[in-house]
Amino acid sequence: WFAAGPTLEAMSRVELVFTLHQQNHLDHYAMALAAAYVSIRQRTTAVLRLHVLTDRSVGAMTRQRLTATLRGGDEITFVEADSLPEAADMAC
Repeated sequence: WFAAGPTLEAMSRVELVFTLHQQNHLDHYAMALAAAYVSIRQRTTAVLRLHVLTDRSVGAMTRQRLTATLRGGDEITFVEADSLPEAADMAC
């Protein structure tokens, strides 16, 4: 008898969700996000999928730099906070 459970592919993937807002170009929050990713990457062999909730304060250069930190088959997706009504509710 075999009980169905998560597939091996699903078990070897970790979904990570971060939020990112930058007051100005000198903010270190993007670096802290990258450091968190690197720390997790060093501790697992699973594929990491990063979902970063952003607003207009996060420019193309920051997004490119974060994308450049990825290793192996890891993925990153930037989600605009404006596209999620729940984000506005949580910010209040």
